[in-house]
Amino acid sequence: MKEKKSMEQVVYDTLTDAIISRKIAPGTQLIETMISEQLKVSRTPIRNAIKRLEVDGFVNLIPNRGAFVIRPSIDEMVQAFHIRKELELIAVKDCFDLITKEHIDDMLKLVEKEKKAFEQKNVHGYIAANKEFHLSLARAGGNKFLIEFLSKILAQIDIYLLIYNAFNYLESHQSNSWEEHYALIDSLRAKDRKVFNEKLIEHLQFSLEELKIDSLNYQPLQELFDS
Repeated sequence: MKEKKSMEQVVYDTLTDAIISRKIAPGTQLIETMISEQLKVSRTPIRNAIKRLEVDGFVNLIPNRGAFVIRPSIDEMVQAFHIRKELELIAVKDCFDLITKEHIDDMLKLVEKEKKAFEQKNVHGYIAANKEFHLSLARAGGNKFLIEFLSKILAQIDIYLLIYNAFNYLESHQSNSWEEHYALIDSLRAKDRKVFNEKLIEHLQFSLEELKIDSLNYQPLQELFDS
């Protein structure tokens, strides 16, 4: 028998789905009383769900003002990608020669997972496989600080992708992300560090462009639960 969700989980899932399905625009304030009235839920599970959204990076809690869906500027996203690029290039510098056939086989499996998730419109599976692919070099080197920092910035960029609906953008533009990943693997096999660096930088630049998307088809919070 399927376990019944707690009210906190219901609120969390509803708000998360609304954010990533573009029903709530970045910068929207999550007003507890409005959510309470719409979902017929008391304030406590709403407050707890919003705290979880903050931990997960979807929401900013501003003292004396309330909770707001994150609204990163283009500059912030560029900064995040700059840090990501530098961390990945450090991984190339320190870990490139440590990659084995087993590592490459694992990376190929991740690309297949990424492609399959894309074809099935499984955005979470797609993002998870993509993240693990880009952590592969750092994991091969075993530097726990590099893995931790890169994992954190990748997670934040994933939130940006979800917030700005880049997955649907990719779909409409016939994404070739996995083809770029295959090209990176080919340069690993050839042990060509220079080509790998060039292809990695080009790939990350394309990923950044995915985020520069205008917000469309958002709706007010009070209309969120009407349909």
